Amino acid sequence: MRMPSRLKSLDDKVLGRSGSHDSEETYPDQPRASEPRANERVVERRRTPRTSDGLREFLGAFYRVSQLVFFALAAVLVVGIVFVIAPTNPDNSIVEFVANLSEGAAGPFRDVFTVSDDAERELVVNYGFAAAVYFVIGLLVNKLPGGKR
Repeated sequence: MRMPSRLKSLDDKVLGRSGSHDSEETYPDQPRASEPRANERVVERRRTPRTSDGLREFLGAFYRVSQLVFFALAAVLVVGIVFVIAPTNPDNSIVEFVANLSEGAAGPFRDVFTVSDDAERELVVNYGFAAAVYFVIGLLVNKLPGGKR
């Protein structure tokens, strides 16, 4: 709503404004001169890619792939634990394949803990520890420089 010119000049005197502000007047229902109107097309300038942007994209992709690999290793170990605990047929091709994968994934963690009375329990403890380590590494990968925050 526009103010009558008499009130506007009074308002200018009270607020200490001087001169005519007709060209600078803005009202809540009207866009400012710098804002585009509804029927105007806005052209945005694209930022030129820098070398650091390319490196950041590469590192982001690399971290996502490595995170996926660590989570897959943890999942294979968990399925291997399930196949050891559950009564499965060791001659089944799927069970044999998962057992071979989980044995390879648990490689350096295979003999961390020793349980003298039960071989299955020792395997579950060591595979569980390896799965936990791989899972934590997968979570920490994005905290590296250039990763997603």
